[in-house]
Formats: sequence, structure tokens, C-alpha cells
Amino acid sequence: MKRGNESFREFLPIYLGIGFAGGILGVFLLILFQWHHKLIVLFWAWLISLLVILLGYAANQWAFTRSHKVFLGVLLGGMAVRILLVVGIIFWVYIEGWFPLVWFLVMLAAYYFLFQSAEIWIINRQLKAQGLKRA
Repeated sequence: MKRGNESFREFLPIYLGIGFAGGILGVFLLILFQWHHKLIVLFWAWLISLLVILLGYAANQWAFTRSHKVFLGVLLGGMAVRILLVVGIIFWVYIEGWFPLVWFLVMLAAYYFLFQSAEIWIINRQLKAQGLKRA
């Protein structure tokens, strides 16, 4: 199993590549449908999703080197913390009225789903590799 830093450096380009491609696609669609004024909403939804997922990924990488019980606790506890963090950000955006809430929620959900899918794929790949090395 690779050390946390090596693994993070290996998979960070995957996250950034997926994020960049998703961001470009979002910008393209907003421009195509002439919703230019929604670009700032797209940017913040993209950035928040990326940061929350990278935070969770870093915690999971730390937990990979620990016991199965610790790994599962960090995985599930981290998921709960991330959900609370995202809900708090949504509430904050709603209270402050910075963005049109529906647009922000749709874009945040789309990017979060994209990044979460990548995280699940990466963790699954690492667990398979770890299982092969132990066998």
C-alpha cells in the first residue's frame, strides 16, 4: 500500500481532471443557454464540492494506514461531517442570499455527485489493490 502522500499525489490529478472537465462543461452549457449571470454560482458550487471531497479523501487516506475499525469510523464519520458541512454552507448561502438558491443547489449536487463518484471509484481501486497485496 502506498503511503498517504504518494497516493494523494497519484489521485489528485484525477480529481482535478474530472473537476476541470466538469467545470468546462458547466461553463459551456451556461454560455450555450445564455445564462452567463450564473457562472459565479457554478464556480462556487464547483469549488465547494472539490474542497469538501478533497478533505474527505485526505481523511480516508489517513485512515487507510489504520485498523479496519478506525478506517470504517473515519469513512462513516467523515461522511456525516461532510454532509453537515455542506448543509451548513447551503444554509449560509440561503440566509445571506448570495446566489439564487435553486441554481446553487442543482450545481452543488451535480458537482458533488461527480466528485463523490470519483472518490468511490478511487477508494474501491485502492481497496482492491490492498486486498491483492495481502493475499
